[in-house]
Amino acid sequence: FGFSLVVLALVGSVLARKNPAWSEKRSSGVACIMLFVFMLMLVDYMTVFLPLLKMMSKPTLSGDFYESHQASKYLNLVELNFVFIAAWVACWPGPKNRSVDPFES
Repeated sequence: FGFSLVVLALVGSVLARKNPAWSEKRSSGVACIMLFVFMLMLVDYMTVFLPLLKMMSKPTLSGDFYESHQASKYLNLVELNFVFIAAWVACWPGPKNRSVDPFES
């Protein structure tokens, strides 16, 4: 679910380049942040989640389970903070002289 939302945000930030109300700098910044978050999610999935899933199939949990779970928790926290930064950048008002009517043809 998270992957799909990050990909949609990434695609949306790239498409926002065509919107005159958004600067290219802003859309590039949001796209870069979301691409970084997507890469972090892939690293988390491959290096932490899959081994955790493998540990869960065993009848007893090893000591590595707690460490892996903590690593996943902190990686998710970092990802979430970067998503908040991207949202902040995306929603920050632009310069007043750049006002564009979105309904104007």
